[in-house]
Formats: sequence, C-alpha cells, structure tokens
Amino acid sequence: FVNEREEPWVVMFYKPNNDDSVEVKPEYIKFATQFRDSLKVASVNCREQRDTCSSASISDFPALRWFPEDKNAPPEVFDLGTMNAKNLGKWASALMPDYSTPLEDKHALRKWR
Repeated sequence: FVNEREEPWVVMFYKPNNDDSVEVKPEYIKFATQFRDSLKVASVNCREQRDTCSSASISDFPALRWFPEDKNAPPEVFDLGTMNAKNLGKWASALMPDYSTPLEDKHALRKWR
C-alpha cells in the first residue's frame, strides 16, 4: 500500500503485546483523527504483518515513519521524543508539502480571488 502511494503517508508500526505500543495507541488515534482530512494515516500490526515490518526495517516498537510523495525518497523517522498527539502533529505538519501561494500585495490578492 505505501509503495504505491501518490501522497504522503504516516504509518505507525506496532506490536499489540508491547507496553509502549499500547500506551501510545490513544495518542495516535487522536493524531489520526485531527489529520484525517489532510493526511493518510495508517498502522501496521507487526505480529500479523511481519514481512511488511521487516521490509521497512522496523525493530523497535512502536515505530513511526513518514513516507513522502516521492517513492524513491527514504521514509522520515519520528524523532521528537514522546509520542503524543501534539508532538505527532508538529512532526507531521513540518513534513507536509506546502502548496500555499504567497500573496505579496493587495494586487496579487485581487488576482487570486
């Protein structure tokens, strides 16, 4: 699924029997809910999807990866400390593509409307 992407994805790799994975789950759900309209958010159970986790080089749990639009670019690894909804949101927001158009003056604003 991730290798066929046309837009960025955030994926959490977890094990359901891992205490840290269980602890992070409510925060990840909160993050996913906040970003559901602007970002693809998924999770992978590494007990059931061993091949997927192995091919993503996942060895610690939970692990969070940003898979960018560019399929040839390596995934970004979450590195903002505590995995809570606020930090996840900051991390994802910093990585999201910026499609905004800067408006330099009121003339540009009129053209834009």
